[in-house]
Amino acid sequence: NSHDKRGHGTMVVGEGVHFAKLTESAAADIIAMKGRCKTRTLADRYGVSLDTVRLIWKGGTWRHLNPSIQS
Repeated sequence: NSHDKRGHGTMVVGEGVHFAKLTESAAADIIAMKGRCKTRTLADRYGVSLDTVRLIWKGGTWRHLNPSIQS
């Protein structure tokens, strides 16, 4: 299960996911810009949807890059 995969380090995350559109660097930039940049601006800059930016901010995706989100 997912908990075991995390514990064993075998869970695929970030750029390792075959359909990832962002790099870890881009996702980290989006996280860092929360509250300092509009959602639309970031979505346009990185070629993703508004929902993608919001999911990153909420920890729905790229959670491993955001220390303020509890696993």
